Amino acid sequence: MTRVLRAPLSPLRLPIPFWRPAVLLAALLGLSAVSAFAQGGPPVITSLSPNFALAGGSSFALQVTVTTTITATSITFNGTAVCGTLIPCTGGGPTWTATVPGSLLTTPGIVPVTISSAFGTSSPANFAIVGTPSITGFSPPTRTQGNTTLPLNILGTNFLPGDTVIWDAITFTPVNILPGDITINLSAAAVTTGLHNVTVQHARVLGFGLSNTAQINVNAAPVLNFLSQSSSTFTGAAFTLGLNGSNFVAGMKILLYDSSTQSSSSFTPTTTSANLLTLALPAGFFTAPSNTLSFSAITPDGVQTASLPYTVFAPPTISSLSPNTLTAGSPQFTLTVNGVFPTGVTVQWNGSNRVTPSVTNGQALATIPASDVQSPGTANVRVITSDQVASSTLPFTITKLNSNGTLNINPPEPRPAVTAVPCATSASPSARGISRSARQWRHWPAV
Repeated sequence: MTRVLRAPLSPLRLPIPFWRPAVLLAALLGLSAVSAFAQGGPPVITSLSPNFALAGGSSFALQVTVTTTITATSITFNGTAVCGTLIPCTGGGPTWTATVPGSLLTTPGIVPVTISSAFGTSSPANFAIVGTPSITGFSPPTRTQGNTTLPLNILGTNFLPGDTVIWDAITFTPVNILPGDITINLSAAAVTTGLHNVTVQHARVLGFGLSNTAQINVNAAPVLNFLSQSSSTFTGAAFTLGLNGSNFVAGMKILLYDSSTQSSSSFTPTTTSANLLTLALPAGFFTAPSNTLSFSAITPDGVQTASLPYTVFAPPTISSLSPNTLTAGSPQFTLTVNGVFPTGVTVQWNGSNRVTPSVTNGQALATIPASDVQSPGTANVRVITSDQVASSTLPFTITKLNSNGTLNINPPEPRPAVTAVPCATSASPSARGISRSARQWRHWPAV
């Protein structure tokens, strides 16, 4: 018997299985059998270039790169073939190119891109269609000269990571970017009085992704000159306080600060104009006397005016009058009213104001005309504050003169009634029943 020896086949010399359909198709498309066998599945996209475009833009060339060498049969953009049967894909190896028409860039959003080969279709890669950035406003709506402590928020749409803000000719890199809000910190050199032009630029599409130009006003710093009144009584009626100054703007607040508690309260002005802020304060707004209060104003971006002091007084009291009596018909005189009350009170005589030229240290001097003391009687004197809080009253006595020119301060007591007795000529005075004292009374001189 003849024995036939067969040498074993080396693994490196195993024939490539051309019977596999994918390998046969690859051979027909011009790929080597080895390359086709090495790929072994659908392509995997590693990058898109570019990976975004502006909504409403024109056509552009899109490069799709995969992990290995393929022959691209088609590329789709948001479900539409942009190369393939009618328009061949260009390129080679792992990178293939197709032209995306502007008609596919109408609506902002994320769209899928795929690439196909003889081995299947890739998973989608995301492509961003971005809208042109648009500025709709600012927060706060204005700025104040020299203020760089408060960030500026630019409000709008279609903002992207990497965008920059152009303030006049100065470019600022945002500290935060959201699709509808960009935050920047301004430099002192930029915050000058007047109108400023602001735009937003998409960083990777220079010359195309530029927003509309929005203007923001930088105001001069506000100044508070004086208050319409610097004090009131805590039991007083409602009143309107005026803060007078300059460079006031819409959105300002009025601040009331109490240094004793180091606390501050904020109020929206009743009215706002360039030179006046008003604040309507109801009765009972102040609940106790205080000399530690002050008012100021603050802009929407946090620039505060100087503070002006405000005092809340207790209700006024009076303790004495000097003089407190005069004779009817006396001429004009100065009445001194002593007590505890603020400057600015007015002396009242029977409820009517009298000229009060001097109020100092709990003493008010009032001019009382002669007409107030023409007739005997009693006048009621009090003081009243500028916010119409009155003290209790003290009496002022007006006396009259008797017919002999003396003051009728203590008139004589009434005389007792006496019954007349007939006189007997021959009888002694005692016999006639008339005592010496009675005879003396009978001859009392008339008053």
